[in-house]
Amino acid sequence: MVKERDDHHLLNKKHYIVTRHIKLASFNSHKKEQILSTVRQLIGVDSVTISDKNDCLTLQYDASKRQLSDFECVLSKYQCRFSTSKVDTFKLGWYRFVDNNIYNNALQDPTHINELNI
Repeated sequence: MVKERDDHHLLNKKHYIVTRHIKLASFNSHKKEQILSTVRQLIGVDSVTISDKNDCLTLQYDASKRQLSDFECVLSKYQCRFSTSKVDTFKLGWYRFVDNNIYNNALQDPTHINELNI
């Protein structure tokens, strides 16, 4: 018998799994377990942790199913947000770009490559 948590892993495509390390701002450690529990329930999430030492959120998820905005919505419900330093803003922009690229590529039909007459 497969647990409900393991069902999420079965649906994830290993080629689209990404790992993100994101610094949090205004993080309340009392809500840590609630945040982790809510994020773990999302389809496409492989793993999630929050470091107590530096308030860093580590996510591993299927980018063909989830985007960073999904996680921002969850964090906002708990009055938490991503850090807005220049480095973190640049990193988040890059993550969004790559996630969007993965999502768009996952939507394409790979059989069209065989139809090319080169």
